[in-house]
Amino acid sequence: MDINKIYKLIMCSFALSFVFLGCAGSGPLLRPDQGSRFEYISKHPELSADIQQAIQDGRVAKWMTKEDVKISLGDPASIYYVPKDKNSCWYTESFNESWYYKGALFKMAGPSTEVFFKNEIVTEVQNTYWYDK
Repeated sequence: MDINKIYKLIMCSFALSFVFLGCAGSGPLLRPDQGSRFEYISKHPELSADIQQAIQDGRVAKWMTKEDVKISLGDPASIYYVPKDKNSCWYTESFNESWYYKGALFKMAGPSTEVFFKNEIVTEVQNTYWYDK
C-alpha cells in the first residue's frame, strides 16, 4: 500500500472520530462528575434537601437555578428563548427559556430532557424517550 494512502486513511479515521464525538451531544459522557457535584453542594448549604439530592443523582428538579442545572446535567445541547412579544404565536407565560438535553450517544435513540425556566428558575422538566415520538 502507498504511504500516502495510509496517511490519508489515518487522517480520515482521526477526523471521523471527532465528528462522532461532536455528535454525542449532552450525554452522560459530558455530564459533570459526581465529585464536582458534591463539591458544588458543599459550597451551597442553602440548597434544599430535595435539590441537593437531585444534584447528587444528576437529575433536575423544580425550583433549581440555571447554575444548579448546569452542575447536574452539564451544558445543554440547545437553548430556546420565548419571544417577549405577547402578540407572537410562540409567546407563553409559563416559561421564557428552555434547555434541551439529548441523552443518547450519537443522538439516535434514548432519553432526552427539556428543562423549562421562568425568570431563571426551573418550572417544569419533561423527560421523553425515542419511542415516545
